[in-house]
Amino acid sequence: MGLLRKFFLSVTMYRLMQIFLLSLITLASVLSLLGVLPYQWFQIPLAALALAALCVVFNRLLSRIFRTSGHDDSAIITGLILALIFGPLEVASQAHIAVVLAGIAMASKYILAFKHRHFFNPAALTAVIAWPIIGESASWWIGSWHFAPLVALGGSLVTHKTGRQVMVVALLGTIITSSAVKSFFGSGEIGDLDQIINPLIHSPILFFATVMLLEPVTSPSNRRQQAVYAVIVGLVLSWLPSIISGFQQGFELALLTGNIYTRIVKKGITMKLTLAHKKKLSENITSFIFEATDRLKFTPGQFLEWTLPHAKPDSRGQRRYFTISSSPTESHIALTTKFAGETSSSFKKTLFDLELGQEIIAANLDGEFVLPNDAKSPLVFIAGGIGVTPYRSMIKWLLDTGNKRKITLLYSAKKESELIFRDLFSKAEKEIGLKTVYVLTDQTPTIASARKGFIDQPMITEEVPNWQQSLFYISGPEPMVEAFEKMLSKMGVPSSHIKRDFFLGYEETYQLKQGS
Repeated sequence: MGLLRKFFLSVTMYRLMQIFLLSLITLASVLSLLGVLPYQWFQIPLAALALAALCVVFNRLLSRIFRTSGHDDSAIITGLILALIFGPLEVASQAHIAVVLAGIAMASKYILAFKHRHFFNPAALTAVIAWPIIGESASWWIGSWHFAPLVALGGSLVTHKTGRQVMVVALLGTIITSSAVKSFFGSGEIGDLDQIINPLIHSPILFFATVMLLEPVTSPSNRRQQAVYAVIVGLVLSWLPSIISGFQQGFELALLTGNIYTRIVKKGITMKLTLAHKKKLSENITSFIFEATDRLKFTPGQFLEWTLPHAKPDSRGQRRYFTISSSPTESHIALTTKFAGETSSSFKKTLFDLELGQEIIAANLDGEFVLPNDAKSPLVFIAGGIGVTPYRSMIKWLLDTGNKRKITLLYSAKKESELIFRDLFSKAEKEIGLKTVYVLTDQTPTIASARKGFIDQPMITEEVPNWQQSLFYISGPEPMVEAFEKMLSKMGVPSSHIKRDFFLGYEETYQLKQGS
């Protein structure tokens, strides 16, 4: 696996976004130095540095005032976005503007918030509020065509990382359709390809779609709701300037309108969890058992965003997404993860060093990797290593509720010692009819219902006679999920019958390597 591939798998969404935005700022400086852009090249990085630093300062100050944890990563991202849509500012003469922009952006995250989750995109709201204060609106200078290739490249990486492609497609589709409709009613023609592509290249639309639209806190988590959200934003963006002639804040108000929709449909939660117990499940896998003041309502298979502030975080930051491995029928909330020793992230090292009674912050309950409503549908659970955790939540819930389903669990690990939750699965085999097939890639098994080798097409067709009627769930490292998705597609399994849930930071595929 190439170094770029490894980096992409391990880097967090927040850090990837920072790298993307810094790349745009660097390109802007170079183009200005070469005389391609009409700006002083050194002012661009200075303004970005000043806005990012001011956002961090205001964020830390406000987090103390409101007695909550502040996140420097998101504050830096907001500062960099402000640098790309305002100005470019001249720091020496416009320092007061930078202070106003950073102050409004960070204050909006604490004042206009519920349960420590802000309502509106900070950069968009800042552009609206700051307009009458500083006497000018956002310039959106990042919309120059010179940035289009890098925006398209970086934006596609960010979109893939967040898994929110449906939002970008829905927004661009709405904008293109609206443009065609306006052209048809204006001239009687839909317009040629240039009329469709040029607005995407010569405007901030691509930047807006792949950076600001995707903010997790202010956008929905459900895919259907994400599509509706993007269509709403696209309609307002496309038609508001036609309704109000000369209106200059279409991007900002379109996004804020979408944020209001998000508040209506999204149930945001933020809670402090207290570590009650650690349970070592294997040599390198541990379950962390947390207690909460209020009981969390969730669906088996969903995940939380976990925040663990710590000194000197590495490039992967202070936040992680982990599946809830406990069941809604249990009184605690469990996080189960793999520890790779000294090569583990600073987050995981801090997590493993947590003492009983210490706290972690959990927020943004999300996930559609859940059981289908149709209890009669046969299911195939494919798990690779630590990817077994959502299945633990589901199967424990089925056991506790007496809900029987026709499920085959194909669980792959390198060694027998890495297989976890075996007692639970054995109980489920007896009580609800679960069929479990353990597959070891690097060791000859000594336990019953275990095989050596790899989960491949022959094994699936042998162990799952009704596979053509089954709904497949794939959970594990991202390369594994992608590999199995391709294999199932070649077998003729429609994409609508495949649900996927991948774990970042792992490289295993649990499949036979090509040429082996």
